[in-house]
Amino acid sequence: MAHSHTTSKIKITGVHFLLSFILVLSLPALCFALTPIAHTDVVPYQRIEYGGSFTFGVVAFSKAGINRVEFAISGQGYSGGTKTSSAMELNTRHAHTEPAVPMASWPGVYEYFVTISASEFTSNGTISVTPTVVGNDGGSRVLGSTTLIVEGANATNRNYAYVNPSTGSDSCQANTTDRCRTIERAVQVAQAANGGNSSGNIIYLDAGNYTAVGSHTTSTSGEWLTIKNAPGASRDNIIISDSGTVFDSADHLKFEGVSLYASSYGDNVINGTVPNLWVDGCKLYSPSRLYNDPDTGNGDLRPIQGSTKYYATETFATEVDRAFSDMTILRNATIYRISEDVTRNSNLVVNIRVDDQDPEDALAQYPHADSYQQFGTIGNNVIVYNYYGTDLHYQGLFLRGGGNDEAFVNVFMEMREPGRYGRPPAEGGNIVFNSGALYVEDNNWDHILIWHCSFPYQKFAFWGLDKGTVNFEMTNSSIIGSIFYEFVANSDGGCIDPPSYANGNTKGNEALYNHYYSAAVDVGSPCCSFNASNCPHFQSKSPDSGSPATQSHGGRYHAAALDLTDTSTYVDFGYPDPNTGAILIDRLPTNLTGVPADVFGYQRDATPDVGAIESIKSILPPKNLKIKNP
Repeated sequence: MAHSHTTSKIKITGVHFLLSFILVLSLPALCFALTPIAHTDVVPYQRIEYGGSFTFGVVAFSKAGINRVEFAISGQGYSGGTKTSSAMELNTRHAHTEPAVPMASWPGVYEYFVTISASEFTSNGTISVTPTVVGNDGGSRVLGSTTLIVEGANATNRNYAYVNPSTGSDSCQANTTDRCRTIERAVQVAQAANGGNSSGNIIYLDAGNYTAVGSHTTSTSGEWLTIKNAPGASRDNIIISDSGTVFDSADHLKFEGVSLYASSYGDNVINGTVPNLWVDGCKLYSPSRLYNDPDTGNGDLRPIQGSTKYYATETFATEVDRAFSDMTILRNATIYRISEDVTRNSNLVVNIRVDDQDPEDALAQYPHADSYQQFGTIGNNVIVYNYYGTDLHYQGLFLRGGGNDEAFVNVFMEMREPGRYGRPPAEGGNIVFNSGALYVEDNNWDHILIWHCSFPYQKFAFWGLDKGTVNFEMTNSSIIGSIFYEFVANSDGGCIDPPSYANGNTKGNEALYNHYYSAAVDVGSPCCSFNASNCPHFQSKSPDSGSPATQSHGGRYHAAALDLTDTSTYVDFGYPDPNTGAILIDRLPTNLTGVPADVFGYQRDATPDVGAIESIKSILPPKNLKIKNP
């Protein structure tokens, strides 16, 4: 988004120093350059093959807008100079469709990217790419260097071996079509052919059940050992259900086009032991999302328990409790029928499809099923971008503890009845049913973006904890073109100071062209004696700071389920139908955020709609969504 800023210069000499010091203290936070919110959207240690090219992308946002991203490249005789991208464009390298779940399809990622060609290098080996993101206000962020492998001089052959658990033999040979009997034996022969190292090796799996992995020590040093489907074998017919030293000892391990299965509690294929783990085009699943360990009453049923650096791309998770945690990159992921969190404390979350997230109040531990959770740490440089969630039953965004530089862009989280308990009713537990909540304990929020998001059916809250003893403070933040069912800026029992979004506020905050389903007039909390517009209660909203907000209904009189035969419910669920949702359409006078496309990758027009979805008749009504009665 391009904002204009006025910069004044004051001569700091003699008596002018005191004057300038006072002026600086009185300036709104907005006047200082903001650090862009940005992440490299590239899994490291990938190859640029001889004669080929690679699109290297960065996802970046700032309240001030992004001016450019510079890519400094070095190694292997590179001759191309610094490359620059100054606009978000569609990187089709990230196009993906998951056929198992409707509406899980993306044409790619709109991001800042450049093309790196193998012909720009003179030798083979590792190269380094270091992006620097520069905002329109001059603020910058230098991202960590990413290592890639390039074939600049000539093509190289990678060592490989095949596995068939039914017909394979331990006398197999590497780099032939011989079939080994086990993954362990295939890793052994390929590693021997590569001089005792598995870096860059590929193990091809035929269809079958892989129940015994083995204890061979795997050696990798800087490139992925890839375990993938053999040509002609499909993901769903290759099932790995065992762990072992073969996997655990690798420091760069990639699964591609296979299924990882947890047959029971604690039966992880990977249990946090691999420093660099990448699952690409895989399926992660277990027998059921509803599972209690008979000894502890806990769930914890999933094939992967996380690793130091964990990447997941083009992957489908189903019938597990928690899907993903502590992700370095989570992209093009589809999550269906889970009972706990979609993801926790993950820094780059892009192109996500979630459906049917519901603990059903059937698990002894009453899990908190958050669609995106930030907990136990202060959020810093977080991006959640293009997230389409439906049939959610507990909480959408759960962000606790404060944060800096966080962007939530094109996020659609549709809550449906019934809500679920967060702890046993016998222990005083209550039903939790929020589309989003930002909590403050000991820290505040700075440079938080909520752009083109839809939070239909249930409240979105800015909350201080402990019944108002901790105030909610927000600075340099922006809420533009978003949909809220209820926008709540204080807790049920408390009376705190909500963040200020009034015109001319000194906190650097803005709220523009948003839509609210609740009361059109602010209702003050009974415990507040000051202006009601600064202390709204449930079923109310704070006014937009620079434009008139819109409001479609009053009170809590909305369908709990989407009725595809009744188009009047579309707007309640965040769909800008050209007939009944016209109040959402063409609301923004220009593309204030600079985000070129909606949650599905459809381009926005010159006057974008409010919410995560741009009105396109071809996707309305959303006929692929199931009808679920409350």
